[in-house]
Amino acid sequence: MKKIAVLFLLVMTLCACTSSNKVLVSDPDSYVIEGGTNLTKQELFETMKYNDYSSVVLGDMIGKIAVLEGVDMSEIDNLVTKDINDMKEQYGESYDAVMEYYGGESAIIQNIRLSYIGEKLSTAYYDANIDSLVSTYKPMLGKYVYFDTVEAAENMLKLISEGKTYEMAAAESGYGYSISESVMTDKSSLPLEVKEFINSVDKPTLSDVIISETATTNTDGTTTTNVRYYVVEVTDLDSNNFKDQFYSTLNSLVDSKDIYNFYFAKYNVEVYDQRTYDLLSSTYEGIK
Repeated sequence: MKKIAVLFLLVMTLCACTSSNKVLVSDPDSYVIEGGTNLTKQELFETMKYNDYSSVVLGDMIGKIAVLEGVDMSEIDNLVTKDINDMKEQYGESYDAVMEYYGGESAIIQNIRLSYIGEKLSTAYYDANIDSLVSTYKPMLGKYVYFDTVEAAENMLKLISEGKTYEMAAAESGYGYSISESVMTDKSSLPLEVKEFINSVDKPTLSDVIISETATTNTDGTTTTNVRYYVVEVTDLDSNNFKDQFYSTLNSLVDSKDIYNFYFAKYNVEVYDQRTYDLLSSTYEGIK
């Protein structure tokens, strides 16, 4: 099931686009917008729908594009139903109240549905643009650890040369964290020296000790230099062998705006309502 907090964040993000004013609940039948303007629930709904109708249009367009892309909508509906049933089980008698608090069950369902559709469209986008994405991010699978002393890093390399596995050598040298293969890219938050190494190899390779120095400015104006000693192992450079992991990494690297622009341009999307066009085209240049 989708994380409830993430789901509600999606719902509230859509709602937050409608106004910069803070909405305060005063009683079951009315709301008060900070500043003294009173609105009933129905008036608030109509106001929000009008002010952010572009989000409704956007959601509708994304749904239609998913159909054109061949997304199995019955699979999507089954996933949504499962999530809603899980939420009913989780919240029990409080389910209706929770749904109402976050905009109603229909709004929750729509946002879960759009979330799943977004995942499918993202995967299709990655498939269609894989060569460009590989060229941009230079993905590879590998492991890295760092130590505070060069002696520890050198000891790890010595143990590996004696037949120890990367993990065993790291543990015996004082690296106390679990180690697992992960996708490293040109955009990873790794030191420049590590990136230079991984970008220089063309086959699975174990590095020598890589020294990384980071200078930080103290409150008194003095500078402290922090030194770390890395040992890196590149295990696979063919993204076809770790595609799922690469795609998962891309989810945090690729702007969803770029993905939707790709589809809007692909299907020659046009918006004829001027106000809606003005709102959407300011973000999505793929819309005409």
